[in-house]
Amino acid sequence: KDSDGDGLTNGRELGDPECTWTQGATPDPRYANNISHPGVCTPWNAAKCMGKNDRLDCSRDETFNCPHIHDPEVLNMTLRFPRTLVPAKETTYICYNFQLPLPDDGREYHVIATEPVIDNHNVMHHMGLAGCTGPVGLVEEPYECLMGTEGCREPLGGWTLGQTGNCYYHMAGIPIGKNGIVKASMQHHWTNPGLVDNWYDSSGITRDRKST
Repeated sequence: KDSDGDGLTNGRELGDPECTWTQGATPDPRYANNISHPGVCTPWNAAKCMGKNDRLDCSRDETFNCPHIHDPEVLNMTLRFPRTLVPAKETTYICYNFQLPLPDDGREYHVIATEPVIDNHNVMHHMGLAGCTGPVGLVEEPYECLMGTEGCREPLGGWTLGQTGNCYYHMAGIPIGKNGIVKASMQHHWTNPGLVDNWYDSSGITRDRKST
């Protein structure tokens, strides 16, 4: 069946042209590329698609709207994974522990917003940034971690598909630095159903902070 009339069957658009996939099975890597929506006729401007997508409204404001990050006293820092090879498996949870790069001024800061920095859109599903309050070892390279890092459970920020960022209430913030959190663990959830073995990623989060 070709629901959107673009010449490709629903199964082909979803990467399963022979309809052989079953729950829990690994998708056929031969069809992992050019996945499309079986209800959206593509190419969008092709003659065969004229009038078939009129019901769709894809307009969306992707701007991160957080007015108080433009305060002149607000500083930002970008925290990213080092460039890391994505494993050739369907799902990977991977963590990276590090010291927060704060100024050596003895001041306390508050995180007031976070924005995603997505390097590889092919694999990024979601990520989280957690502050560490217990003893935790710093690492040179990211490591697989499943449910996160023990001792790092204080939420500092996160992102998932469809988000532009997190803007906290203008009179609130998460303390870091003096009397606050100085170490953090970032976790990425990578999805690689096509088992591609040459993808890399160095995504992360930009944090806006204000001193107190």
